Amino acid sequence: MNIDLMILDNNPVSRNCISEKIRAINNIDGKADHDRVNDNNPPQSMSANKPITLSIYDTDNFRDAVNTINRLKIDIVIINISSIDIDKYKEDCKQLRSIYSFSPIVALSNSAKAHDLEYFDYIGFDDVLDIAIITPNILWRVITSAIQRSKNYHSFHTSNQRKLISNSLLKLLLDKKSLINVAESSCQIINAKNSSSNYNSASIYTVHDDKVECIAHSGVKDSEDTVFEFQKKIYSLKHSGEFTDDFKYIRRDLDNRTRFTIPLKNKNTIFAFLKIETEHGIVHPSEELRYYKDMSKTLSDIFILAQERERFEQVYRQNIRLINEMSSAAIGIDKFDSVTHWNHQAEIYFGISSADAIGKRLFGLKIECDWPVLISKLYDSLNDNVTSDRFDISYKKNGSEEDRILSIAITPFSESNGSFTGYLLLIDDITEKKHLEKRHQQSMYLESIGQLSAGIAHEINTPMQYISDNLSFLRDSFNDTARALKDIKKSLLSKTLDEDKLNAIFEKADFEYLSEELPLAFSQTTEGVNRVCTIVKAMKEYSHPNSEEKVATNINSCIESTIIISKHTWKYHSDMEVNLDPDLKDVMCHPGPFNEVILNIIVNAADAIKDRIGKDASIEKGKIKIQTLGKEDFAEIRISDTGGGIPQSIQEKIFDPFFTTKAIGKGTGQGLALSYSIIKERHKGELSFETVPGESTTFILQLPYK
Repeated sequence: MNIDLMILDNNPVSRNCISEKIRAINNIDGKADHDRVNDNNPPQSMSANKPITLSIYDTDNFRDAVNTINRLKIDIVIINISSIDIDKYKEDCKQLRSIYSFSPIVALSNSAKAHDLEYFDYIGFDDVLDIAIITPNILWRVITSAIQRSKNYHSFHTSNQRKLISNSLLKLLLDKKSLINVAESSCQIINAKNSSSNYNSASIYTVHDDKVECIAHSGVKDSEDTVFEFQKKIYSLKHSGEFTDDFKYIRRDLDNRTRFTIPLKNKNTIFAFLKIETEHGIVHPSEELRYYKDMSKTLSDIFILAQERERFEQVYRQNIRLINEMSSAAIGIDKFDSVTHWNHQAEIYFGISSADAIGKRLFGLKIECDWPVLISKLYDSLNDNVTSDRFDISYKKNGSEEDRILSIAITPFSESNGSFTGYLLLIDDITEKKHLEKRHQQSMYLESIGQLSAGIAHEINTPMQYISDNLSFLRDSFNDTARALKDIKKSLLSKTLDEDKLNAIFEKADFEYLSEELPLAFSQTTEGVNRVCTIVKAMKEYSHPNSEEKVATNINSCIESTIIISKHTWKYHSDMEVNLDPDLKDVMCHPGPFNEVILNIIVNAADAIKDRIGKDASIEKGKIKIQTLGKEDFAEIRISDTGGGIPQSIQEKIFDPFFTTKAIGKGTGQGLALSYSIIKERHKGELSFETVPGESTTFILQLPYK
């Protein structure tokens, strides 16, 4: 057993006594080295191969002895409390006990006096020896027993200290710190002064493309040369994945140091290294290795979590910034109906600051809006756990009397296990948009009427022409008949009317022709008048006032009217087949916009057929077929044409605004886009199509009854 022992004694007699006992233990002849030492002449061990290395220090300079003991890490210290003034060096003794907390301090005394023993109170001696009765065996037993107790205590304390370090590191998992702060805290914990491991420094290096960067350190900072030397080892360490003590070195002054390089891994990828420099060598290699491996796993988990938390917080901050910069009002609500997010646009819409809104119940805020509709939609969305379709409600902005319109979408949130956590409201003030849409629809409506006006004029002009011709014929026939009647009356009065004269009058008036043509003229005129009345009625129905509210509407009647006023667009190159369900229930809709949708589809069908006939002379006429069907929850309208279908390449674009395949000046690309908006947004219905490229297309409209 190699033991470094130091005696603090300025009494030559007792000092020689202890030296003799140690020589007896070592079975060595000769004299002990009693040379006094100081800072300029540090104590030297008597012999490197002796079981007990004896160092003797004169207590006249007790404070220097304390500093020397701390530097050399002596195994056991023996103090002759009878030969020195303990009271004079009381604070130094306390410092010695504090520094030397894991190693034994044995007291020598001429006798176990009460005065001597009271020093145990603040020095804490491990044992006390009476110089008068001490023998080599007693001294050996005291030394070995004290050292064994010290080792047991040191082992127990080291275990507890390591658990304390591990627990302190694990607590970092709960701290919402950045990766750099976590790294710095880890180094400080590892290098804590009360650590029994006596670390001299702890550093954490990140690795990027085999280059290292120190992001945190505690204790003595690595020099540039050390970092450079360390970097040369990184490549092999990174690929081996094991930690190393290659940097172990032993100093001449018995200060045994070791540098550990511990890889930190995420799965099998090394992302950082922990470098620890200890003030001692490896005493228990297997135990030390296990401890450092466990530490590396703990630190890896902490760093991975810190990195994930940083990424999450970065994404969270970005999302919050995006939410705050959104043009929409965004309101987050938790499962307790309390506001968690209230962005800047929400402040503008409702005149309530985020500070006043967050933490309050949404339905407790002073917002004038259509709450029943919002609550109903909210219930449906949360109950189905799906994002709602956009819906509109009215509200008054900041106490204004003006009714405005909000478009709202509700998105519920839930955990992976399905438990509800809250929901998000995305809100847009679409008042101006609605006004623009209304004006645009009116413009398109007037444009469609303008496009129809020439055809309608032609449709009216044809019956009016033969009405006019028949009226002229009736006028002439009436005049001829009136003259004949006058001639007959005159002849009767002059009593000159005979059969020959009467026949002459009838022949002159051509009564036989009139008797055949007058009924036909009356019939044609009546038919023409009815035709004009039908067109005017259809135009009136097509031009139904555009009410903001839906009204019960006979869909079949709307379709018939639209067919009539659009006849000039299809009658020359298409046949119209109409099959309307006589039992179809009325539908709650906006008749004017609905008529516009039907007209757009009919006109597009007619144009498609006309283009196909122009390209294929073998086709004389196409066909447009309109059918209505009553379903359980909705009315279905199917409008088919033989206009050649829709090519696959443009099918997904036909409802896009301003997309058109017509020549410049013949189409704006807004007809189907507007029709889609009318059916989807204003009627909450569906507009889709089926097509066979090169053959036909069928547009399908589905309108809910309510």
